[in-house]
Amino acid sequence: EIDLATQMVGTGPFQLVEHTQDQRWVFSKFADYWQQDLPLLDEVVWQVMTDEAARVAALRAGEIQLTMFENPKMLDLLANDPNVTTVVQAATNYYVLFVNANPPELSDERVRQAISLGIDREQIRDVALFGRAHTTGPIAAAFTQLARPLDEIPFYTRDVARAKQLLADAGYADGMQLQLLITPVLAATIPIAELMKTQLAEVGINIEIVQRDLATFVDEYSVQGTAQLAISWWAGYSDPYLILLTQSSGDFAPILGIGDPKVDELIASSASTVEPEARLQVLRELEDAIATVGGFQPLVTRDNFIAYRQDLVGNVTFAQGEGFGLPLWHRLEQMTLIQ
Repeated sequence: EIDLATQMVGTGPFQLVEHTQDQRWVFSKFADYWQQDLPLLDEVVWQVMTDEAARVAALRAGEIQLTMFENPKMLDLLANDPNVTTVVQAATNYYVLFVNANPPELSDERVRQAISLGIDREQIRDVALFGRAHTTGPIAAAFTQLARPLDEIPFYTRDVARAKQLLADAGYADGMQLQLLITPVLAATIPIAELMKTQLAEVGINIEIVQRDLATFVDEYSVQGTAQLAISWWAGYSDPYLILLTQSSGDFAPILGIGDPKVDELIASSASTVEPEARLQVLRELEDAIATVGGFQPLVTRDNFIAYRQDLVGNVTFAQGEGFGLPLWHRLEQMTLIQ
C-alpha cells in the first residue's frame, strides 16, 4: 500500500532519489522511461532558497544555473553581471484586492466602489513593483486584444472627491476603519499594502495592516471569509473567462458575500458566445459589472522575473507565460548545458 502523503508516485523521465525538507530535491534519470534516449540529463537538483538575495548570490557564484524572483528589484542587482541574462515575461496573473461584503460596513456597494476609487494603481505599479508591471482591470493587461485602459473601466481611475462622496452617501461621512490582511509569503503585497494604506487615508478610510502566515491567511480570506480586506496573488490562464468564472454566485463570490445575477448572466454568455466581436462586448460588460460590484479588485499584473547564467546554459527559450504560477519547468521550453 502506498502512502501518497509521504511517497512519490509518477511516470516521468526522472525519479526522486533525495529530499531534504526546505533544502533541496534531487532527481535522477529514470532508466525505464518510456521514451527512448530521454531524458538527456543524468540528474536535476532543485534547490529550495526562500531568500531571494541568496538566490542572487548563488547565481553569481555559479552554484545554480537558473532561477526566478518575485521581487523585480533582484534583476537590478544582476544587471551588470556579464554572465547573467535576465528575462521579464508578461503574464496574465495579477495582484488583487478582495473586499468582503459580508461585514455590515462593506455590504453597501458604494463603500466598495469608494475603495476602488481611492486606490492609485499607477503608483502601486511604479513604487511597489518598480515599474515592472501593468495596471489592470478584471481582464488582465497581458490580454492585449481584450484589455482596456483603466479610464474606460468604472471606478478604476483614482478620484478622491468622488470616493468621499460615495462614503458619505453610504453613511460614512466621518470615515471608517478597516483591516487589511496580507501574507509575507507574497512579498510584493507588503509594499502594496503600505501604499494602499496611505492612499485610502486620503479618502477617509483608515487601514490596519495585519500579516498572517500563509495557512492562516488563506483560511481567513478564502475559506472562512472573515477578512474585511485582503491582498492576494491570483493566477492567470489562457482566457479571461477562466479567471472571471470565479466571480459567479456558485463559486468564490459567496465567500465575499456577493452574488450578482448580472455577473452570472455575463459569465455564462462569455462562455457560449463564439463570434469574436460579440464576445469582446460581453467580456467588457462583464468587466464593468465586476468593477461595479467591487468585491474583486485587480490592481497590477505580476510579470515573471527569470535569470540564468549564460556561460553555463545556452539556447534558453521560454514558453509564453499564462501566469498560472507554475514552476520553471512548465515555462522552460529548451536549454543546453555548456560544458
